[in-house]
Amino acid sequence: MPIAPLTYPDMSHLPNLPVKALDIIQQIQSGQILGASRSIRLINDAFCIQVDESMEVSGNALAEQVRSWADYLVATRGALSPAVGNAIEIVLKGLEDIALSDRAQDVQAFLHAKTEDYNQSSVEHIQKIAQYGANLLHDGGTVLAYDYSSSVNAVLIRAAEEGKKLHIIIPESRALNGGLPILRDMLPYDNNITFTVDVAIGNELKRCGAALVGAESLTGDGGFWTTVGTGSVAVLARYHRVPFYVPTELIKFDPRSIVGVYRQVTRAKLPIFDFQDLTQLPERVRVECDDLEFTPRTLVTGYITEEGLLPPEAILGAFHKMMGTIPTGTAVES
Repeated sequence: MPIAPLTYPDMSHLPNLPVKALDIIQQIQSGQILGASRSIRLINDAFCIQVDESMEVSGNALAEQVRSWADYLVATRGALSPAVGNAIEIVLKGLEDIALSDRAQDVQAFLHAKTEDYNQSSVEHIQKIAQYGANLLHDGGTVLAYDYSSSVNAVLIRAAEEGKKLHIIIPESRALNGGLPILRDMLPYDNNITFTVDVAIGNELKRCGAALVGAESLTGDGGFWTTVGTGSVAVLARYHRVPFYVPTELIKFDPRSIVGVYRQVTRAKLPIFDFQDLTQLPERVRVECDDLEFTPRTLVTGYITEEGLLPPEAILGAFHKMMGTIPTGTAVES
């Protein structure tokens, strides 16, 4: 499986950003901002600040400045989250055509309209995912939700708002401590909740009607990457014949995977282990795990997307439809 290397381009050629925009970019690059959707909205804000505060009167020059920062963000933040690169491509599509007028105000108006349209569409997508997912859950049913995902929580909240009282089983997701954020979001709603250890997942799944997990990125073969531990949930769900659903926006598809290149996986230390004796271990003993793992399409019942419930084999086509692209080798009727 070819791995896409992480590259960090030289920033010396990049134009200066206004202080507010630069602060946004630095927060995103430092990892302070969690979640692809939130990062994308902030990047959109940074683009608007850039064009509004620029002293450039040439539309072409202003467009080049925007494109320079966009290319940098795609090569850095986008290498970790393909949703960022896809969103930037959608927002900036047509930028060079608008810049042909060579009027900076045209570029400003274009960026404001495109970012507003994207942000509104993203909100609508989450609402659709929440509804499609809630439709799969039944009043009185039991569902397992593994590791924090805003899309998964949106589904659970929509079901609660519709009056469905669920029994939600939340494993700790110890690698990133991802169970607690789900628990906090669910407490205001009238659900029965079991918060449990990861080693109990197989036993708890026996009583579930569905398992829900989020996705960090989707791949061309119908699989997906996300928090380590998810693959174990998928295997156990398959063993116990529990439907395994992945609520996600299609924007998270990784175009590199179409040609067989996958994102880089890193080893992460596990700081949440608090046993005193671990601090005395020799260096040859490592307390760590991969930051992400891959779950193949064969273990996925379906992806809950803004286009509805899709089987894994439909994800690639849905991505091309969203981006307005044509897969290589696809015939086009004249």
